[in-house]
Amino acid sequence: MTIVADINDVKKADVDYLIAQNFYEGRGIPEVFSNKTVAALLGKNVDNFNINIAKRGVDGILDKLVIKGWSVETDGAKDTAAEDDFRDNVWVHAKLAQLLPDALEAAEEYGDAYLLMWPDEDEGATGVDAFLHKPIGARMFYDAGNEQRPVRYVRTWLVRGPGSTEDQTTWYRRVNILTDNYVRKLITSVPAIQVRTDDQFVPFTDEDVPEDEIDGEDVTEPLPPGVSINPYERIPVFHLRTKRPYGVPEHFCLYGCQNLLTKIVVTLGESVDGYGIPWRWRTVNSDKLLKPGSATFGQDQDDEDEEDAADRVRVQAGELSTLYDTDHVGQLAPADSSNLLDPIDKVMQLAATISTTPLDYFDASAAAASGESKKEHKDPYLSKVSKRMDDLGGVITEALTFALADILGHVGASVSLVWQALVERTDAERYQQIGEAVRNGVPWEVACIEAGYDAETVDEWIENGWHPDDSPKARVELFKGVAAGTRDLAAAAQLGGLDVASAQALIAQALTRPERKAVGGGR
Repeated sequence: MTIVADINDVKKADVDYLIAQNFYEGRGIPEVFSNKTVAALLGKNVDNFNINIAKRGVDGILDKLVIKGWSVETDGAKDTAAEDDFRDNVWVHAKLAQLLPDALEAAEEYGDAYLLMWPDEDEGATGVDAFLHKPIGARMFYDAGNEQRPVRYVRTWLVRGPGSTEDQTTWYRRVNILTDNYVRKLITSVPAIQVRTDDQFVPFTDEDVPEDEIDGEDVTEPLPPGVSINPYERIPVFHLRTKRPYGVPEHFCLYGCQNLLTKIVVTLGESVDGYGIPWRWRTVNSDKLLKPGSATFGQDQDDEDEEDAADRVRVQAGELSTLYDTDHVGQLAPADSSNLLDPIDKVMQLAATISTTPLDYFDASAAAASGESKKEHKDPYLSKVSKRMDDLGGVITEALTFALADILGHVGASVSLVWQALVERTDAERYQQIGEAVRNGVPWEVACIEAGYDAETVDEWIENGWHPDDSPKARVELFKGVAAGTRDLAAAAQLGGLDVASAQALIAQALTRPERKAVGGGR
């Protein structure tokens, strides 16, 4: 594919991404009135009566996608050195506690988002930088025969160039292309609007990076301008997506409900004046077109003289007014507001149904529904959230593991995320979950976090010297076990199967408390 073709694909995809962004932000949505007359009257005020339910379809998922902590292992065992390096040079350095929630939001809002991991290029720096690229202006291209294999990542944006003004049609286009082997930076030689062929792109070079030096190592042959080596033999960009090969905005299914709600709410908003100040009317007797002492009825007020103006009826409190040339007066009742308010409830119910997001996320009054009914509706919702944890979480852990193993050099190390529990548990349920996890070999600290306790709280427990092994019951069980084991070791020594020194060493080892360290994910 050519550069121009790739950029056209990016711009084509941007159309749908911008629509998703507008629906999420609740602005820039075109009017939705099918009647041209009504559209002319009300369409211009769509943004004035914005009630955004599409956004709730995204936020309802994000409320459950909460990363509580992380852990690091090498070859299946806890690795303190790798954990410390990861905390300092990846998690803290790249501000991932703030960046990753933004990445999850972008992935849900647009359907796609990209994480770029790259070593900090500042002199003497040891950290890893993480960059969140929203999909507008960015796209991962995949092998046509294998949609799991990325072949290049293209990111493009407009910049001001020589002779550019505030008008963006005079701006130039930057393009970065990342492959398994190289990073290529380009800029157009003419304003972007004039670009038609690839030869209108020229290398973009950073003035402070010598062209013959990459990552501080001299190369045998100078690289072309604007090109640098990718030393990792893979594209260091990680694609968060809700579907494959490209995602679908979480609220895409709510566009129709949002349009329907917008139509109802705008109509209601424009009608409110009629409820407070009704439209009044009167009928005029055609036989008496003249007011006493006045000119023809209906003349322009600007032409009235003072005497004519004095004849006009003024309503005074407590007085009886006489109306000239008038047979009847009355007022038109506005449309019944229930015709607009009742459908809103139906729209909310429809939105909950098609998005599998519980109704109480759209309508707080729905929280009064029976527990069994809510549970039945929440099952598919929680299933969807769990799938997002697997899909998006898997990509995030891949990115973090790449930073730790490939960039920082901890070969064999891996990072795992700890998510907030999907369903709130009672204390008894938490204790039961922790106990089962520990019996299955999960470290106590990790089991506590998985059960919903904050990593900071668990760290504080450990730093203050508390651990399940310190509980009276645990100590009693330990002494019982040691006593029984001592008798068995003594018997084994008497039979000659074990020497006394070895038996004493085993007993001392059993009584020694292992060194404990605070959980890394809480920092």
